[in-house]
Amino acid sequence: MSVYCSRLSLTIMALAGCVGAFAQQAGRAALPPDDPEVYFGFFSLRQGIQKHIVAAKDASAGAALERAAARHFNVSESDFAIVGLVTNSTLGALSALGQEARAYVAQERTAGRTPDPGRAAAFHERRLALLREGAGALQKSMSPAGWGALHSYINDRYRSHIVRREPTHAK
Repeated sequence: MSVYCSRLSLTIMALAGCVGAFAQQAGRAALPPDDPEVYFGFFSLRQGIQKHIVAAKDASAGAALERAAARHFNVSESDFAIVGLVTNSTLGALSALGQEARAYVAQERTAGRTPDPGRAAAFHERRLALLREGAGALQKSMSPAGWGALHSYINDRYRSHIVRREPTHAK
């Protein structure tokens, strides 16, 4: 059991450490608390953890990984399961939106037209709205204590490793 828990902890730390290394590069700025991109990163991290849980050798190893992950985020196992459901729903909606956007671009290019920048901005706004809805679903679905702990984790510990690259302008 501890071998699997250790692997998960190492994986979480490695993922956060890789992201954190980017923060030290020039031209990057920290994201503000509750930024939708912070939640996108967290949902992606949660999805990666789920892949490790599913890939465990057996059910008891998977359960041990799940317990370890819940402890890592300071939430109960039932709240951790809710996070998984919200993650799957949010990332599924984002995937569908991405497919819609790619189909639009392909259709415009096939017709010999340049995709409308206004339409691209609308897709981006819908993406941000889906991420905000996902964060709201976490708050509504989790226990108050679980949401408080997870919200703190996401906006303090996790967010400190997430940065936004500042645009560079050609001179």
